[in-house]
Amino acid sequence: MSHLSLYRKYRSQNFDEIVGQDPIITTLKNAIKNQRISHAYLFTGPRGTGKTSTARIFSKAINCSGKTSPNPCGECDQCVKITKGHALNVIEIDAASNRGIDEIRDLREKIAYKPVEGRYKVYIIDEVHMLTSEAFNALLKTLEEPPADTFFILATTEPQRVPITISSRCQRFDFGRISPDKIAKHIKDIASSEKIKIDDDAISRIARAAEGSLRDALSLIDQLMSYCQGTIKLENVIEVLGTSEPQFLFDFGGAIAEGSEKKILELVDGAVLSGVSIPQLAKDLTYHFRNLLLAKIGSTDILELSKDQVERLKSDSEKFHLGQLKSIIRKLSAAETEMKWHQNSRLVLEVALLEMCGSIEESPVVQEKHERPQVKVPEMKVSKDLFGEIKEKWNDVLLKMKSKSLFGYVSLHEAEPSEIDRSGRLVLSFKKGYSFHKSRVEEPQNKNILEGFIADIVGRNISVACVLSEKNNEPSPKTGQERITADEVAEMFDGKLVS
Repeated sequence: MSHLSLYRKYRSQNFDEIVGQDPIITTLKNAIKNQRISHAYLFTGPRGTGKTSTARIFSKAINCSGKTSPNPCGECDQCVKITKGHALNVIEIDAASNRGIDEIRDLREKIAYKPVEGRYKVYIIDEVHMLTSEAFNALLKTLEEPPADTFFILATTEPQRVPITISSRCQRFDFGRISPDKIAKHIKDIASSEKIKIDDDAISRIARAAEGSLRDALSLIDQLMSYCQGTIKLENVIEVLGTSEPQFLFDFGGAIAEGSEKKILELVDGAVLSGVSIPQLAKDLTYHFRNLLLAKIGSTDILELSKDQVERLKSDSEKFHLGQLKSIIRKLSAAETEMKWHQNSRLVLEVALLEMCGSIEESPVVQEKHERPQVKVPEMKVSKDLFGEIKEKWNDVLLKMKSKSLFGYVSLHEAEPSEIDRSGRLVLSFKKGYSFHKSRVEEPQNKNILEGFIADIVGRNISVACVLSEKNNEPSPKTGQERITADEVAEMFDGKLVS
């Protein structure tokens, strides 16, 4: 006995049923109402956002013989045929499997004929970016001078691969990802119609896992209906998706807050043994710490979670400083990207998580604003002796910078301590034309590191000011500073010189 998938059974049949694309639908309805229809449209956006459904509805609307509004009636002969896919005047082409020049030439030959039935012919070319260059060139002429009774709708998930000569001849509509709350509402409506028992927490997780694709959400509901006996619960969704349970993510957060490297590795191992993929775990952790960040700044209204989970997030967010949460999210995002190119994704995630533990242990509150720890010393008048001491130990400062930031070291190497000004700042002079190196040293992160190193070496706090020298001379040999040689550059980057 055949089964009709939910996404096919509940495919939108008129403009008002399209979910989450209100500006596009309003524009198309007004174009039909005012008879300002373009000869070609380009529908772009992620999968499952309504591109093909909107194209079919548009085809019905301009051919409908029984409508009194921009919406198709759904009952006339043309509406019924287009809905069933039997209409001779609506031609759908899958460019992924019909991508060559021969198929487009065949289209060009047939396009000259009048519609066999209905008022207009509509060509819907799905995944149009898959056409070959030759096929695009063949299509271009048709788009430039189409017959008056023929319209084109090109759909793609990768608009950047569509030649500008094609896209510039179309009205472009960008279909955005559908928000989780709209997907959740749609799921509830379908569940009510189908008499599907499903918990609200499960609906929220499905809506979030769909990542803006309504079709993916309905496909997952179909899968869960086969998996579950009775009510679909949150734990069922987690089992089917292979995602992490909320408590498991809170455990990760606690281990990172404690700086417990052993517990972190045990949790990763537990996730793998329970069937959670490493890329999915990284994605779940990123989302969890994003939620902690929102709780930290007081934006819990936008969290689509249960009240208990929100309260837990508020409590756990107190274990972190705002800067720490931002840093953790950046590290996790970087790890997700690196996993795509690294053979051992587990190793990538474990190293990233262990680095987070280290940053928590070493991260005082003042570092949230890029401030370095202050060295507590008695106030002393800055003198020539201090400047002389800095110049004498400048190579030590350079070596410390090299160990911390290679690029910061390269730029700092082009500077020379020139004086301590009336404000008590150490003035670093860069040669004329070296503004790039000056700007790099002035970056808050590099500047704070540098001032910290100087404080460590001379035993007192002193701020740094960078200036460009009017002179174009080499740094003074009195500082003991030498030019960086080609061999040294090769050594810095673990390379070798090639003659």
